[in-house]
Amino acid sequence: MQDIYISGGAMTPFGRHPGVLAPELAQQAILAAMDDAGVSPHDIQAIYCANVLGGMILGQLIVRDLGFDGIPVYNIENAC
Repeated sequence: MQDIYISGGAMTPFGRHPGVLAPELAQQAILAAMDDAGVSPHDIQAIYCANVLGGMILGQLIVRDLGFDGIPVYNIENAC
């Protein structure tokens, strides 16, 4: 088994964000977490996106403009 480390974390402020779509809020949190960890997109080996009712390929839609190239993106959807 391989060790896995979480080296940074972030979140967007709780509240209403008029005119801002959910993927944009996710991008803000991703970039802040990467800054907290001191890593670049090239340091990331896989992306996991968990959601409820986010639609197909949500993870790919969120990270498509952030410079993550050639790594797997896993989408996990759950409800209830």
